[in-house]
Amino acid sequence: MDRISIKGKVFRRGTEEQLHSITVVIVNAAKIQRAYYSGSFDVNAPQTPVCWSADTQLPNPDVPEMQSKQCMDCRHNIRGGAAGGGRSCKFSQNLAVAFSDDLEKIYQLHIPANSIFGRGWRDNLMPLQEYARFLNRHDTLSSNLYTKVYFDDNSIVPKLFFAPTKSLKATEIDIVEGMITHPDTIKAIALDFTRAKENSSPFEKTEGFKITG
Repeated sequence: MDRISIKGKVFRRGTEEQLHSITVVIVNAAKIQRAYYSGSFDVNAPQTPVCWSADTQLPNPDVPEMQSKQCMDCRHNIRGGAAGGGRSCKFSQNLAVAFSDDLEKIYQLHIPANSIFGRGWRDNLMPLQEYARFLNRHDTLSSNLYTKVYFDDNSIVPKLFFAPTKSLKATEIDIVEGMITHPDTIKAIALDFTRAKENSSPFEKTEGFKITG
């Protein structure tokens, strides 16, 4: 699985030099997901969550330690339950993105909760869901244009903003449309921690993310 790292508030694509912003096509996306980690966060010792949900409603049936039958009733869903005042069970969202130099090369971009929710200050300062609403108001698919992704300079931790740049050419749209349900794309938006080390899992295509229609 090819991923784009946002560690340290810089983008890294493979061995490419560090970047402060990227321009990509959002090919497809998962629904908003969530995961609960029982231990303290350690950047040098990544851990697998003990419970997670692919739709934020019900825990996946294969989680090792189900915390509640429904996410809304879970004690880890209480705001203020985590250090810093947030929820212990964290929201996130996986995007499948491609760069202009090779639109058939798919990368996973993992979006943390602080980059999903909230309101935009202006058109070029939008978290993901606000950006999705912006595109919907303009009847535009994310797969039909290039999106600039960059960091919030005022945030200590990595926080992303999204902004439209330019439309794809007709030939580019044809390529991207062929990648929307490609196995690499489906793998990039998958949520399956039972096979996290292999970076591979089956995933059912979602219609829940309005940004791609």
